[in-house]
Amino acid sequence: MFFTFENISNLTRKNNKVYFTVLPLGQIKDWGFPVVQSDVVGEDVILVNYDTVVSLIDNKLQVKNPQFTYKLPNGSKNDEYVVLIVSEVQQFPSYCVHQLLSYQRFERLIERGEKISSNSTKLMTIRSLHDIFEDFLNYRIERSLYPQLTKDLIKYVDSLMNDYSELGYLSVVQRKQFRKKSIADSSIAWYCYIRYFIEQWITGSQILPRPLLLKKFHYENWTGNFFDRDNPVLNVNNGRFKFNDEQRGLIYEIWRQWIKEA
Repeated sequence: MFFTFENISNLTRKNNKVYFTVLPLGQIKDWGFPVVQSDVVGEDVILVNYDTVVSLIDNKLQVKNPQFTYKLPNGSKNDEYVVLIVSEVQQFPSYCVHQLLSYQRFERLIERGEKISSNSTKLMTIRSLHDIFEDFLNYRIERSLYPQLTKDLIKYVDSLMNDYSELGYLSVVQRKQFRKKSIADSSIAWYCYIRYFIEQWITGSQILPRPLLLKKFHYENWTGNFFDRDNPVLNVNNGRFKFNDEQRGLIYEIWRQWIKEA
């Protein structure tokens, strides 16, 4: 089956095979695509995945075998929704983000806009969360395993927030105070936590150990937690981070070695 979407925009990001449009629900329903997971309703964003792009001319995108990832929401036919159109390969990040956001305790910590204000209780933007999962596409996890993986991931995230309260909800004052001394709640840190989970999960570990985030480490004359701003491994001076977001894989390898030695 081939289908052409009109008035399409392309997201500006590392992977340029992610497209979106905004349309009324009635028009979206008229497409009549099959539904991959009919027991889940897409409440805020409607996800469509496809096999391959046939053509992209101006703002018209033709794809092969489009499918709704989730059941369409109930609502007025005039209600407008963002439609995110992703390749089959890209379905994994979108699925994981959607499932995590169904967990209210975590969802309240994610900013759906482009930026987080200085007086926010949020941990990261939804775009940053999606980017985290995009880094794991090379693991090639079968689609049939997605539901169990995300179910276990939610349990893991819940256990992290239970053990380390700073990763859960904090007031604006508490969040600011914590961030003065640590980046343990940043998107780079969450990349490490989630990658650690996925690597443990795909090896078939029945019990997924939580990383020892409060374990004190010693480096030369310094003692503290890995994500402390004054960790000499991570900062140059005055708490400025030595690495950028593109180097988070390297940060993970260093962090992973540290928790192995804990």
